[in-house]
Amino acid sequence: MSQRMELAYPLELFRQNFDRHVAFLKECTADQVPLYYTCSSGERERYFKPAVTLDQAAELFRGQVRTIRDSGLRIDVIYAGGGIGATILDRPEQQEEYRHICRVASEQQIKIIGLGLPNPPRASTDATWFDTLVRNYQWMSDVAAASGLKLASHCGTDCGRRFCTIADLEEWLTRVNRDNNGLTFCFGNIALAGEDVPAAIRRLARWIFSVHVRQTAGTFGKTGEERPLHSGEIDLRYCLKVLSEIGYTGILHPEHFPRFATALAPEPRDLWYLAGEPDGPTLAWTLGYLRGLINAVG
Repeated sequence: MSQRMELAYPLELFRQNFDRHVAFLKECTADQVPLYYTCSSGERERYFKPAVTLDQAAELFRGQVRTIRDSGLRIDVIYAGGGIGATILDRPEQQEEYRHICRVASEQQIKIIGLGLPNPPRASTDATWFDTLVRNYQWMSDVAAASGLKLASHCGTDCGRRFCTIADLEEWLTRVNRDNNGLTFCFGNIALAGEDVPAAIRRLARWIFSVHVRQTAGTFGKTGEERPLHSGEIDLRYCLKVLSEIGYTGILHPEHFPRFATALAPEPRDLWYLAGEPDGPTLAWTLGYLRGLINAVG
């Protein structure tokens, strides 16, 4: 197993020119290409026209995993959407979709399924809501464990919501009480909530299964904003040093970084063309900068 953190950038099942995007990421010295695996019927209908079945989506996924690995890159993580943790035990169709993705992920030697942790306004939740969330995640963790998988839920911490502090996350993780249930630790969410990122890494160390790297300034509801990796209030090099100190060797996935105005190309682009995406030069610079930080901490 690699003894250092790995540079990653994701693609989606519905991505056109998939092999060219993978080649671009390889040129940018990525180690891994996580995939957004749209397992729910609503997501499939949104992105595929006509909608495809679970089995058809799985076949597309297998082909994309092959493309990634044939290029010499790795894939340990897939993202399977968010929200199901609040409802899955009441929704048989969600249970079917979830069991399906666990089976397919295990077959492809995936290690981690990334989910979104439901995070409604705190005022709309009570002890019953929290108890239900815990039971749902215990069930999902047990199903994942049977396939040799870990769950990494994107950490909330939005102000005014049920998960708005590190203590809230600790409460949930402790209550679920499953070794394979942990976090996608997001620098941006932690910093924008006014928490100290290095301290949060140390406090949540045993639950950090994957990492989203963001650079931000300010806080939620005030002056919070995304910044390029080299310009903001988070000491990224020190944060990576702390991750190294706790023994983290998983993926570092940069996200939500703004485009550099000088990098916008006037001609139509074949790669990185979806609304809200960075352009190729911005993405290449961001991955290169993060690679430098990885190298700097050893």
